[in-house]
Amino acid sequence: MKQLFSIVGTDGSGKDYRLAQIMAKVDPGIFFPLSCTAYHHSAFCANPALSRTLQRLGEEADRKSDAALKGISLFLKMLLFGQELRHLQESHQAKVVLSTRHPVTDTPAYARLFIQQLAMSAEDRTQVLSRAQSFVSPTEWKSVAALLSSVKDRMNMEPIPDFIARTARLDWTEQLKVYIHIFNIPLPDRILFLNPPTATILERLQARTDRVRETHEQALFIQTLNKYLEQALSALCAWKPEIKLYATPNTGEALDNTIRSFFSLDN
Repeated sequence: MKQLFSIVGTDGSGKDYRLAQIMAKVDPGIFFPLSCTAYHHSAFCANPALSRTLQRLGEEADRKSDAALKGISLFLKMLLFGQELRHLQESHQAKVVLSTRHPVTDTPAYARLFIQQLAMSAEDRTQVLSRAQSFVSPTEWKSVAALLSSVKDRMNMEPIPDFIARTARLDWTEQLKVYIHIFNIPLPDRILFLNPPTATILERLQARTDRVRETHEQALFIQTLNKYLEQALSALCAWKPEIKLYATPNTGEALDNTIRSFFSLDN
């Protein structure tokens, strides 16, 4: 039986570190990594060129403090998750896929943050796809447009920025149901929720020197995003109690034991 284990948390919570740590301990013939949203960092990536294009869109949004463009770039990265997951399961016969993030839990949380905290106004949303297109080549945009077209029918042809804004105002369970339909991917069998102190997260983010600083990397936004992720996960597990949620203590042996339980196939 194919399984999906997802590591969830805010930026700087340690998702990629824990993914690498777990992958070093498990059978690589059974477990395969899925680094969402930086898919191209994996040797197993099905579409590294498109993944790099979407990363560049996000970086342009951060440089310009463009919340609407940032939201669209993140939504596009989440759309790519399904293609990459199916590639691992079908082309590599992955029995367990270990992902950072999961589109169904992360997208509602980020959407609320962007709409309610980052002032993603209706005016900003109007021309956001045109702004996105201006930052990439015609060939790159053709791939982005194909990704967008894959969900237009499931969104009833509603413009994506309006769809994100509208669904961000639904209650959590309704949002989860909407995004299961939109992304057309399985829910995770297990979720590891990383929740270190905000000060630790900010220290980690400030120590990263090889990237553009993201729009929402401030204490208030990190705390709000973490709250939204907690609420989304709580709603998901209340609705789907068969999903195993592993909430991590901050440090020490208890943290290590929680992580071991998360990826153990004996559970």
